[in-house]
Amino acid sequence: MGRLVAKKALAPRAGRVSWVAHTTGGPRRDPAATGGQRPAGHGWEPTAAVDWPTTLRRKGPRALQRRHVQWRLGAVVPVAMHVIVLDISGSMAWGQRAARAKAYAAAIVEGARRSGAWVALLAVGGQHAQWVLRPRAARRSAVQRMQALGCGGGTPMQQAALQVEEVLCAHARHYPAAYRHVWVLTDGRVRTVPMRPLAAHEVTVVDFDDDPVPLGQARRWAAAWGARWLLAAAGCPGLAGGRDG
Repeated sequence: MGRLVAKKALAPRAGRVSWVAHTTGGPRRDPAATGGQRPAGHGWEPTAAVDWPTTLRRKGPRALQRRHVQWRLGAVVPVAMHVIVLDISGSMAWGQRAARAKAYAAAIVEGARRSGAWVALLAVGGQHAQWVLRPRAARRSAVQRMQALGCGGGTPMQQAALQVEEVLCAHARHYPAAYRHVWVLTDGRVRTVPMRPLAAHEVTVVDFDDDPVPLGQARRWAAAWGARWLLAAAGCPGLAGGRDG
């Protein structure tokens, strides 16, 4: 059984304790099978209410210790993560590509918000890849930040891929069982296809190349990564890995 580290010290008058489960080993377990004890699964972040009458009976006249605590478990869900890589290079300024890509990203953010997942947004254009939104619970305010982005320059995707992998690995350390999905919104016009983020369970390349005769680079990119390829015109699919997924 894995070792559980509490996020906050227990206080009898608090009535409710939020905590994060970190484990050093052991199989994933169904929280319903723990009999009200603290779940020992990998990477779950529940909010659990303390059953104080039972806890105090178990404590007796002794000082309160963690082994005395009995939990009334609510919903226990994996903390899913959706990382959006938004191409804002010069080629995305053609026509309505950038506007459509932002609208697509907004749909992903909204889907993540509805499912209780986290989201991160990396804008890639010019000489840099910059985090517009670092990993956090999805909020509609992220869409407002994204709308202010302009397009121009090249597509430093090698740099972007390294930054995405770093964020995914950090998430995996805290939530090993959680689902991680990378969305690349691009027209595929890159000189070199970067290395696939290895810590992602799923990668989707969304193709915004709307030329009369598309170059097909985004599709080849997806094939090289073993990723799902979608035409942007098909719309944003539902998200998996959250409370609704």
